Amino acid sequence: MEKGNNKKLYIIIGLLVVLALCLVIVLGALFVGAEKETEGQNPESSLLGEEVKQEQTNGSGIAIVTGGFKVVIPEDYGCFYAEGIGPVIYMDDVFQMKLKVIDGTYEEAAANPDKLMSGTTDAGGTILQEVKEKEIDRKKYLYYIMELADQECYVVYTQAADSEKRIAGQIAIESGNVTEEDILQMFAEIVGSAVETDEADTDEAALDEMKAAANRGEVKTESTLSLTDCSVTFRVPEGYYGQGQFALDDTVSEYFLSEDYAIEATVGIHIPEDDGYETAEQYTALMFDWMSEDVQKDFSVQEMQVEGTTYYYYNVSYEDEGHTYKEMFFAADVENGGIYSVKAEATDESVVLTEEAVKEFLVLD
Repeated sequence: MEKGNNKKLYIIIGLLVVLALCLVIVLGALFVGAEKETEGQNPESSLLGEEVKQEQTNGSGIAIVTGGFKVVIPEDYGCFYAEGIGPVIYMDDVFQMKLKVIDGTYEEAAANPDKLMSGTTDAGGTILQEVKEKEIDRKKYLYYIMELADQECYVVYTQAADSEKRIAGQIAIESGNVTEEDILQMFAEIVGSAVETDEADTDEAALDEMKAAANRGEVKTESTLSLTDCSVTFRVPEGYYGQGQFALDDTVSEYFLSEDYAIEATVGIHIPEDDGYETAEQYTALMFDWMSEDVQKDFSVQEMQVEGTTYYYYNVSYEDEGHTYKEMFFAADVENGGIYSVKAEATDESVVLTEEAVKEFLVLD
């Protein structure tokens, strides 16, 4: 019984050889004003090892800092940390992007386009398209396209907020379906949020913490479930993060994880339809009857009041194939024939599962 183990797919660690080689070769190309990082180095091994920790963090709003500027990563993109490169923004099978802040204004760069491209040619790259300028949302961008080690890459520049600096992006292209317009729009969406800050550049530890926090889910103090004519608003305990709502014909539910992933809770509304029960008491008894005889021998269904609502519940623990499982189930009758239920399970065997751990879910507003 692998309860909850297949629900926590938040960190993907694997051998991403193609990604590693792409980033090493292409993101090793030079920004003007930066030192030639590729000199005297093996371009196939100096920046990344064979193993890259990568985690898509959609909807996260993660903010990274580079060169004194903070950039918020839009929800469609992910970010991971590469040794020797720093934070890398990406979209699966579309692009990977490295950002860098460079001294000198946008106007200075626009006045000397050949100097912009010299870093690429010095590194052995080929210019596929010389510098052009485009305006997006009243902000100007300089860009050119180059090829290095058979990899197409865009290099894009724009003014860094209202400073005397510019922010640049090296964008390795992984898809033949994206257009020049697409690439520039993606870059503009990412760097358009750049603001000056005194915060330190984002390192691997800081990025990992931000991604972990973002992946815990949605922060709520209360939530509402509705099904046909039945609607229930319940409180969400501090330290629980919503993972989304799910609906079937006769059930709607919302799934929550505790901050340390040690407890998972499923909150729902159920409308009985020829299931052999009509009330919360009968529903709880049926759920308990599905337990083994050993569990039923040691535990029982009980009743409790929570701020005027009557709950029928059980709190059990049992051994199965060498693992200890702990489960609580609560059910109450609500309006229009609905049954409101809260099921909590301990995914960490060391956790003591008590009513206090989920009591806020039982408070209906």
